[in-house]
Amino acid sequence: VTVSCRECDRCTRGVPQQCRSLAKYGHERVHRGWELSGGFATHVQLRVGTDIVRVSEEVPSRVLAPASCATATAVAALDAASARVDLDGALVLVTGAGLIGITVAAMAVEAGAEVIVSDPDASRRAFARGLGAVAVDPAARSTSPERLDTVAYPRFSVAGAGTDPRQFTWLPDRRIALTVVFEA
Repeated sequence: VTVSCRECDRCTRGVPQQCRSLAKYGHERVHRGWELSGGFATHVQLRVGTDIVRVSEEVPSRVLAPASCATATAVAALDAASARVDLDGALVLVTGAGLIGITVAAMAVEAGAEVIVSDPDASRRAFARGLGAVAVDPAARSTSPERLDTVAYPRFSVAGAGTDPRQFTWLPDRRIALTVVFEA
């Protein structure tokens, strides 16, 4: 997705994503000297320093297309979370079940996390359920079983703390790994 200079102060400090001359494939305006910068073109001009990963011709493009952006973003988010909290048994809340959000949900379920996905679109919620996540509707009315506070309350409340799901008494030992918010 990106290429950095690997020489500026930010790159040498280990944050190449903040490079002073960072360029993003598929995100840059077409300009003289880098006209072929898109991600879905038949040809792309690679800038010096671009990492290249060879993949088999057998891997379908529908699998590869999101790999350099959506999947990379999801992996980075989960790597950051798992550096602090073991995902196995932790709770991950994903707000927005677009490509990145649903990828995070799938990977977190695979890692053993309990995943709650919030999205207003019923088909996206159904897809998230198919991955093993619990799906909630951010626009659900207070009586709906798909309301976030209704779903979250039994997972976090202390026994006998009350019956109002809007008044959480958090379990001190419940690990919250990550709250991921992506546009739906």
